[in-house]
Amino acid sequence: SIAGAGDLSGSASASVAMVSALTGAGTIGADGVGAAILASALVGAGSVSADAIGAFLAAAGLTGAGTVAVTLTAPASIAAPLTGAGALAVSLYAQGNMTAALGQDVTEVSPDAIRTLADYLDGHPDTGICGPRIVFPDGTFQSCGYRFPTVWSEIRQSKNVNRLVKALVGPETFPADWPEARDVDWVDGACLMIRREVIDRIGPLDEQFFLYAEELDWCFNARKAGWRVAAVPAAGIVHHQGKSSAQVSDRSLEYFMDTRLRYYRKNRGLAVALFVSAVYGAGCLKQWRSEPRKSRVKLRAVSRWWAGLFGRAR
Repeated sequence: SIAGAGDLSGSASASVAMVSALTGAGTIGADGVGAAILASALVGAGSVSADAIGAFLAAAGLTGAGTVAVTLTAPASIAAPLTGAGALAVSLYAQGNMTAALGQDVTEVSPDAIRTLADYLDGHPDTGICGPRIVFPDGTFQSCGYRFPTVWSEIRQSKNVNRLVKALVGPETFPADWPEARDVDWVDGACLMIRREVIDRIGPLDEQFFLYAEELDWCFNARKAGWRVAAVPAAGIVHHQGKSSAQVSDRSLEYFMDTRLRYYRKNRGLAVALFVSAVYGAGCLKQWRSEPRKSRVKLRAVSRWWAGLFGRAR
């Protein structure tokens, strides 16, 4: 699909062009190992602008040949046939020492952002994953690292409970936006950089997570393995949040609920996941009159997750 990009393996999908020339990687094998993986159908679909792709690929050579490997992740319609997974599950194995993953609804990323993330990992050998400061298209703040979700944080999603907690113990002590690089629990999968060594240790993205929670689970496993995770606000990107699921809002909400419960079951145990599902159910019942459609969707997601526990069709 991309002329002069180098040799493609015979098993490469027609929807994916694997570019080997960017870092002199040479021939790319059937396992998808290479300097970059580019979902070529994205440009025609309008999901990612050509400028964004160009800027991201240009970053591959900033820190030396083969040092930074670039991956552009495809939407589910493209990624699923390749890996059986969702938006972020295109293979992240590359020849570089680091791999940058860019969600397909990120429309503006500069080479400086990729360089800044790579330099941060170079200067902090105990940090395995880092991510940038993310803003909406209008420039308003979106995210710059998070704490792991917990049972307590789920309960605090209730406005009344949160209001009471603030009155008793004060506001949240973890500021969402911070001017300096800092350790966080996890970073947004819209854009992150991870060491190849970390992928070799904890494995690629877990394919059971579709659209959501892939990066949450990845960061949890990285920290569990002893790596630090950092937010680096000096690197910035623009994210059209939700664009990848804008056409299926109800279904995307179901996926969000389902993957969050899957995360709890995998990493916190079945008892915690069951309790959180009960919290979700109670919240839906509480909001039934004010938000009936959203409540129905959430309850459907919880019921399907429960059905999955007993091996019933999802």
